[in-house]
Amino acid sequence: MPSTPAQPLDTNARSLSLVGWLIVAWLGMLVLGFLSLRIPGALAAANPVSVARAVFTSANVNTLTGFPQTFAAPDEFRTSVQMVFLMQLLSGALLTLIGGGVLLARVLGLPHSDSRIATTGLLMIIGAGLVGLATSAPGESLISGFSRGVGALCGSAMTFGRLRGPDDPVLNIALAPLSLMGGFGTLVPLMLYERLVRRSMLNAHALKVMTVVAGIYLLGMAAIYALGAWRGSEMTLSRGSALIMSAIGYGYSNELISELPRGTDWILMAVMLVGFGTAGTGAWGIAWLWTLPQTLLPRALIACAVQAAMLLAAVIVLSQTEPQLAAERILMLCVGSVTNVGLAHTPVAITGPGLQILAALEVAARLLPLVVMMQMLRHKALEPHKP
Repeated sequence: MPSTPAQPLDTNARSLSLVGWLIVAWLGMLVLGFLSLRIPGALAAANPVSVARAVFTSANVNTLTGFPQTFAAPDEFRTSVQMVFLMQLLSGALLTLIGGGVLLARVLGLPHSDSRIATTGLLMIIGAGLVGLATSAPGESLISGFSRGVGALCGSAMTFGRLRGPDDPVLNIALAPLSLMGGFGTLVPLMLYERLVRRSMLNAHALKVMTVVAGIYLLGMAAIYALGAWRGSEMTLSRGSALIMSAIGYGYSNELISELPRGTDWILMAVMLVGFGTAGTGAWGIAWLWTLPQTLLPRALIACAVQAAMLLAAVIVLSQTEPQLAAERILMLCVGSVTNVGLAHTPVAITGPGLQILAALEVAARLLPLVVMMQMLRHKALEPHKP
């Protein structure tokens, strides 16, 4: 079987430069978010925001993790801070959808240009924002509606305004599908569009990704239903679907996990660690190993080992700084951070160094897949072209 033609070196260099600038802009928004929270009066109630809380909140928004917190909801901040939150959300969406899509296309040797991938990503973001606005509740602000749609697309559960319940039709008909499309990244929707409009052959990568995600979803649903039947707890289709979609990447906390049947949290953590089958976009998980060429697997396995080491170190340290938390709650907080999913038993109420540990974990987890793919691309550029 003939190998995929190698991308021209200048194309790879342009792609790396584009992603580099996206990372710089993303880091700048991370700092801006922190500074906006440290300005006196950031909260409408005029309560001061501590350094640790500002670090965690900025990272929580910027990395698209979206853990709910007890000290303040996003809409309790002043409008200027909410605007910064929205800018952070958009910078994270651009980094994952466009930056991740461009790197993955170059690593896989796909013919899609950077501009075409960027245009697809921008259209997805704008479309998701419009869906969020169209499904807003009466009286909700424009920031609230737009951010909900973009958050659903890029896997951030950070929510202005009220939460949607697991049986809410808006969540299941509008927001959950957006989360699924965003988890596929820009390449799979682009390939599907080309298949429908241009009648081109669907790339093997798209088929692999859709197969992996469908398998994760069905296995997760089966496990949730089996546990519910064993525990004697009723689990509706919409409720189970919302839970699995949240664990795959959305992280939408529409009900307290602590109130679900015992053992549900372990199923959700397993799904979180598996994640989407797309590298660089959506949640970071091991499922993308099944969608990469075999030549790239060694570096991907190293990345997974780094992820596991980060998780283990965070659990050990957090166990020392937060001895009042049960072991499974600490584990889920760390899993939610290292996968950028943002699911937890209850809203985050810890203070001090524990928040900074979670923030560092979130930032490292968001950058890790991008750095890995940049290294893969540089490695490919150094290899001699083999026909």
